[in-house]
Amino acid sequence: MRHGNVYPRDRIDAALANFFRPSNLAAMRQIGLRLVADSMARTRKVQHPPEDVMVAISGGPSSEDLIRRGARLARRVGGTCMVVHVLAKGTSPDLDRWRDLAAQVGCSFAVLGGRDVARALVEAATTSGAEHVVVGEAVRASRVPLLTGLRPTLVDRLIDALPNSDIHVIARVAG
Repeated sequence: MRHGNVYPRDRIDAALANFFRPSNLAAMRQIGLRLVADSMARTRKVQHPPEDVMVAISGGPSSEDLIRRGARLARRVGGTCMVVHVLAKGTSPDLDRWRDLAAQVGCSFAVLGGRDVARALVEAATTSGAEHVVVGEAVRASRVPLLTGLRPTLVDRLIDALPNSDIHVIARVAG
């Protein structure tokens, strides 16, 4: 690249500083690998059965990212995507925004009831036959640091209760 084979010599430093960063190169590598794998599957006529995706949202700021990631995953594996929210302890967030987004990206939307969020999600995943469950990274609410590691998180409970499903935990993006 520094020889001027890819960019003119006067634009090389700007390209290396702005575009050809390790994070961008890693992302392009992943996209390239995915495209090659998809192309190989199509040319060899490999037909995988569709796999359904369930996305659990809290209604918080990360819900949009979770819905979009779940929809992309469902398209990739040829299945349907269902977005669910569990109304627990009398909460009533405004879910119209998330319902509209789910419809926009081709997902169904359901509001579940129940005091135990994990149990409601496990029941929904089992009933719908979801092979993939997309959830956000859990935030620990314990005020006593010693007790933090003793109780299983929502993700721990989903992993234990859904051994035949892939649980995709999406980390929070630092703002």
